[in-house]
Amino acid sequence: MFMSIALCTYNGEKFLSDQLQSYIDQTRPPDELVVCDDQSEDNTVALLEDFQTKVDFSVRIISNENNLGVTKNFEKAITHCTGDIIVLSDQDDCWHPEKLEIMEKVFLQDSDIGLVYSNLKIVDEDLQSQDITMFDLIHFNDDRQQMFHDGKGFELLLKRNYITGAGMAFRASYRQNILPISPLWIHDEWISIVLSLFTKFAIIDETLTYYRQHSANEIGVTNTRGPKLSLLRKFRKTLSISRTAYQQHATRSFEFYEQFKARASVTVVDEDYQIPMHYMYQKAEHLERRANLPHNRIARIPTIISELMNNRYQMYSVNGIYSALRDLLSIYEK
Repeated sequence: MFMSIALCTYNGEKFLSDQLQSYIDQTRPPDELVVCDDQSEDNTVALLEDFQTKVDFSVRIISNENNLGVTKNFEKAITHCTGDIIVLSDQDDCWHPEKLEIMEKVFLQDSDIGLVYSNLKIVDEDLQSQDITMFDLIHFNDDRQQMFHDGKGFELLLKRNYITGAGMAFRASYRQNILPISPLWIHDEWISIVLSLFTKFAIIDETLTYYRQHSANEIGVTNTRGPKLSLLRKFRKTLSISRTAYQQHATRSFEFYEQFKARASVTVVDEDYQIPMHYMYQKAEHLERRANLPHNRIARIPTIISELMNNRYQMYSVNGIYSALRDLLSIYEK
């Protein structure tokens, strides 16, 4: 099995050396590293070129002519990988020495598994543990993991993304299903929800990636060491919100629906896809209705009750019925 790493870089010299060293330290070395650099202005490319001379596996450095941004940069790196398995990598993390070996074993044990996702340990700038894992942070418990094992990952991903790119590897044979990645989506969200339509996922609870949090994170997690908010304070903090986010998510969902309705008619003629596409369309409509709730709280009640009766809050909102309560009480921006 040939394993490729897809690494995207941009002004990453501060932490990149740790990540590159963790590739060298793998008990199962990678077969190929494909790096797409998004016009770095620091010493990133020089570090990569030096690394290229020190390792036995193939290292291809691609310097973008224009700044593509995270999503399209990962799309380009994935496109240039030649391996059977593509492992995504951020520039500022660090890998457990057995990461590639463990992931490869999972793929070898079951040919029906198309994506493997492992837990991540949250660490600070100095790689010191924050005493919490990604699974803990996003409440990715045993029941939710089991949904992926049971082939119900799409339903779970309709609520929120549970799959972080830095912990992901997938079979290159599904690249045609993934690409192109919509510019409206973050790459890992897109890859995970698309592949949940086509293949089985394997979840590894072991932390195989040290997920570094620092001030320059392109995509990170919330502060895990800050003071805990009381339930009441946490609720009150969410009441003053903008509905722009709802509209953005609705647009993304409609766009996903349209893209995959077109793709399915060409690449997959299967009645099984009618149900998930219906769910995505329903989610988009739900989010759009939330985005257009009236400013007057009393006037919101009929729409909120309708969405509850149709079970759409429960199916498509991260916090279910709690989201309905928040919509009723929220102070919307005009």
